[in-house]
Amino acid sequence: MPNLAPPAPQDRDPSSPRLALSAVLLWSAMLAVPAFVPRAACDRRLSAYVLAGAVALLVSLGAPWLVARARSGRWRFGTALLLAGGTVAVWCGGFALADVQLLCRLF
Repeated sequence: MPNLAPPAPQDRDPSSPRLALSAVLLWSAMLAVPAFVPRAACDRRLSAYVLAGAVALLVSLGAPWLVARARSGRWRFGTALLLAGGTVAVWCGGFALADVQLLCRLF
C-alpha cells in the first residue's frame, strides 16, 4: 500500500520555491528593462530588449536543470518548457507595454 502521508519537512525538495522565486524575479527584470532604457535610443532600446529576452529564455530553459537536481528529468523538462513559455509571454507583453516601435527608424 502506498504511503499517502505528506512528506516530512526534511524530505521536501526546496528547489520549487527557489525556482518560482527566480522566475518571478527574471520576469520582473524583463519588464523593467524597457523602463530604464531611454525612449530616445530607439534602435538600442529594441536591441537591448531583444538581447535581454534571449538571455532570459536561455536562463529559463536551464534553471530547472541547475536548481532542481533532485527531481526527475521529465519534471525538469516540463518545468523548463513551462518557464520558457512564460518567458516568451512576458517578453511579448513587455514589447506591448513598453510601446516598442519596430519600425522606429522611419519616424
